[in-house]
Amino acid sequence: MPRRPIGKRPRRPFRRPLRGPRGVRSIPGMPAPASNGRAIPPLLLMANQAFKSGNFEEAAKLYIQLGDKGLERGIRQAPNLHLKAARCYVMLGQTDLAVKLIRQIVVYLAKEERWADLYRAVKNSVHFLSNKEYRTEAQMVQPWAEDFIPVEVFKNLDSTIKSREDLLTKLTLPSHCPSCGGIVDPREVEWVDDSSVVCDFCGSVVRGE
Repeated sequence: MPRRPIGKRPRRPFRRPLRGPRGVRSIPGMPAPASNGRAIPPLLLMANQAFKSGNFEEAAKLYIQLGDKGLERGIRQAPNLHLKAARCYVMLGQTDLAVKLIRQIVVYLAKEERWADLYRAVKNSVHFLSNKEYRTEAQMVQPWAEDFIPVEVFKNLDSTIKSREDLLTKLTLPSHCPSCGGIVDPREVEWVDDSSVVCDFCGSVVRGE
């Protein structure tokens, strides 16, 4: 067998890496990951800022755009973004669009059998509509949880979620998500444990004190 000349190494074919750093999904247009390892889409930051500044029309457009893309990719928080868009419509007085959008998300969550998320979607939407004095619309949305969720599951969810309300006086959560700037309402978010919740917007875990 011929020997390789000393000082020379055989050339290896160039191989492009198949993926980025472990745990980081490479999505065009996304900035570097936030402190918790999640990459926050610039459009989400823009949407949250638009909502905060009262530009509800722009926020609704961005939330729907993000929600549509999220549903295509199977991102868990995608329905929440549509629900945020529905709130924008409420703020704009376009309650017919808001109720229609809420209904679409409820039907989607029912098909996916995401009962806890469906329960929260209805409960939070009713609470928001009522607070904005849209009681007729709130009454329209109110029955949807019981209409779609199996009876025993509904009873368990109702009991479990109500028990979380006792924690509201014992735990202080940030008013906004440190990663994306989305509003964190302890009465509405999904709880991970007795001191942590999940941001409805980006899915980051937000810890209380």
